[in-house]
Amino acid sequence: MNFISWHQWHSAYLLLGDKLGLSLELDSFATGVMISTTDLGQHTLEQVEPIRNFFAALFLASIGMLIHVHFLWNHVDILLAVVILVIIIKTIVTISVVKGFGYNNKTSLLVGMSLAQIKEFAFVLLNRASNIHLVKVCASFRDKHFSYFVVHMLMKTVKFIFLYFRKQF
Repeated sequence: MNFISWHQWHSAYLLLGDKLGLSLELDSFATGVMISTTDLGQHTLEQVEPIRNFFAALFLASIGMLIHVHFLWNHVDILLAVVILVIIIKTIVTISVVKGFGYNNKTSLLVGMSLAQIKEFAFVLLNRASNIHLVKVCASFRDKHFSYFVVHMLMKTVKFIFLYFRKQF
């Protein structure tokens, strides 16, 4: 598939998504999934990888810089409770689903721990669902400092928990 035909097909898909009322985020995600299955996807990944790594490092550093120490100190109890609650609930749900497919305890636990993290895309989905009144979000979750801390902690801690459980088996 050459670039022009790919570009035309992609433009048609985006136009269709716009007519169907799909969000820009969902269109971008679907386009990324479609590109990843083609030869163009591998070429694109090779070209973008250095800048992607730079922006990933910049993103993680900026999240850390956005956390206000006073806010953190004043709300440490609820922040840690949310981080722990998210890890526990996501791990339990994932373990249950994997066990439902017939996998053993070791595999279920490793999959559950590896998928327990939460990333920034979850906040895009939460914000979108809140805007169209699918979910009700309490005031604490709307506070940007709260969100920054929770995302930062979940991105950092789950990796170490996963490595700990992986060594146990």
